Amino acid sequence: MVTQLASGSMSAVDRVRDCLERVLSSSVWPVTGFGRFPVMVPGERFRLIPCVCRGLRYADDMKRTLAGQAPIPGGNDVLKLYQGKDDCTIVISGKGELMSTRKHASEDALGTLPCSLFKDTHALSVLIGGLGMGFTLAAVLAATGKDSTVVVAELVPEVVEWNQGLLGSYSNHPLSDSRTSVYHGDVCDLLREPVRRHDIIALDVDNGPEAFSSGGNNWLYSEEGIACAGACLRPGGVLAYWSATPDPGFARLLRKSGFQVSEKSVFAHGKKGTKHTIWLARHGTDQRHAA
Repeated sequence: MVTQLASGSMSAVDRVRDCLERVLSSSVWPVTGFGRFPVMVPGERFRLIPCVCRGLRYADDMKRTLAGQAPIPGGNDVLKLYQGKDDCTIVISGKGELMSTRKHASEDALGTLPCSLFKDTHALSVLIGGLGMGFTLAAVLAATGKDSTVVVAELVPEVVEWNQGLLGSYSNHPLSDSRTSVYHGDVCDLLREPVRRHDIIALDVDNGPEAFSSGGNNWLYSEEGIACAGACLRPGGVLAYWSATPDPGFARLLRKSGFQVSEKSVFAHGKKGTKHTIWLARHGTDQRHAA
């Protein structure tokens, strides 16, 4: 499907995105994920517009049971947890799928990639922003030693409850690990405390710099938010950001903030299909870093 724009302005792009999301988020089709659609812009070949993608699945996959729901604090959106035959999904009501137990390779990578930058992972201090389905937390625990500590900040209390129950079986119950502690609140509150206590800060609280679940998450990707996160890192520490789509402007902002940045493109599942983006940012290396 290709949509023709009347003009190339961003306001027109935003209008097309809104139109696409309204059409594609209708109740006719079940949720399948987040993606981009080609939109014709005068003077250009096309522009890719991020929006919620929906499509048909096999009949068995359509048989889903609502296992829980929770309001997102500070807004009108509602998270819904669905259980299928072999998987679970979390969707934002009226917007689309946010995450799935079938597709978590990039969430795993958000945990393993920053840990791989350290020679010694015996006693790392890690902060994770966003519990999700627990896969990033599980990956960090698997990649670090017995004296490490991992704090995971989660704004929605029900998400913690889901991970303590139904979702825990998919990620091997990382909340039960003695190295894990949960901060029930906004990770932004922790980042506004400029105490250099963490070796790694891994952030996955939204779809990336273009906030999807909450506009309040925009601060995390602002110059101020990046500076506050950097101030919470120990010397040689690593900031890791997850995003559903690439964003060259955000990578430039990280570099402008004084970080050395590497960008990784990771498949959401397997070795084909949708790719997600992970940025690894650090102020430099020290003796703890891998060569």
